[in-house]
Amino acid sequence: MYSSDKQIKTIISQFTLFAILISCVGLLSLAAFIAEQQRKSLVLRKIHGASMMRILSILLGNFTKWVLISGFIAIPLAYIAITSIFKNYAYHTEVSWWIFVGALVSALVIAALTVFYQALKAAKIKPVDALRFE
Repeated sequence: MYSSDKQIKTIISQFTLFAILISCVGLLSLAAFIAEQQRKSLVLRKIHGASMMRILSILLGNFTKWVLISGFIAIPLAYIAITSIFKNYAYHTEVSWWIFVGALVSALVIAALTVFYQALKAAKIKPVDALRFE
């Protein structure tokens, strides 16, 4: 009776994983671009005594802000979409708030892990090497 729903679930799951992979690659390239663009300011912060953790928090905080903003836009839209889909079924469950919080937290973790390598690479730049080419 629900074989078509199972097929749709499989297709949506595969496309979701593909979309997450593409977004991680895009986020990684964006992090590399921003780290290269801010190289001079990061080096100046390092010269003035900023720790590696401070530089990492600057770079990761920028991406965290955008993930949170996108999550706060997407959560109400997802809630509306899910409740409208559930109206078509005779038996359905209530949508809990923790599902959306879990999705937002997992998006933050995925974004942080994706950006962390580029942020760590930018934080380890030696000031002499970076300013030599300026």
